Amino acid sequence: MVRGRCRCEGFVIRYQQDEEEGGSWERYLLLNKFFNVGETKNWLVDDLSSQKIVRIQDKSDGSIIRFIPFSRVNKGGDVRIRAKSKMSFESPQATMATEVCDNCPPLQAFLLDAFRRKLAAVFELVSPDNQIVVPYASTNLVLLHIRSEETGAYFTAEQTKE
Repeated sequence: MVRGRCRCEGFVIRYQQDEEEGGSWERYLLLNKFFNVGETKNWLVDDLSSQKIVRIQDKSDGSIIRFIPFSRVNKGGDVRIRAKSKMSFESPQATMATEVCDNCPPLQAFLLDAFRRKLAAVFELVSPDNQIVVPYASTNLVLLHIRSEETGAYFTAEQTKE
């Protein structure tokens, strides 16, 4: 048994059956737990003032979305792509994101490439039909992060171009 803290928020762990190779467990990452500045210990201004700024990005005001492949990506053939919100494949936000993906071949191609490379692409769904606080004129998926499924490391903008 491994002792320590487990960061499992939003993870998907599922069994992938394969007729030729049997089956295997697959893990799909989302984001590390995060807090607003000043919200909790270790996130106070004094705690963060000595930290190196790695990236600054706009704060989108929507729902976290992660896409999951439902078949073996490297086997060829069709891959069914489904969106999940932080908690569910069945939420209105996940359904809306799946519809966006189903109607956007460039997004599908991007996701298939990410799946093959074992990368997790994490999006924010913003929409007039999913208003949290900030109003949006149209429904969009904003790419927030790309991270390695194998190591959990986050990629910089420069690394994602490679």
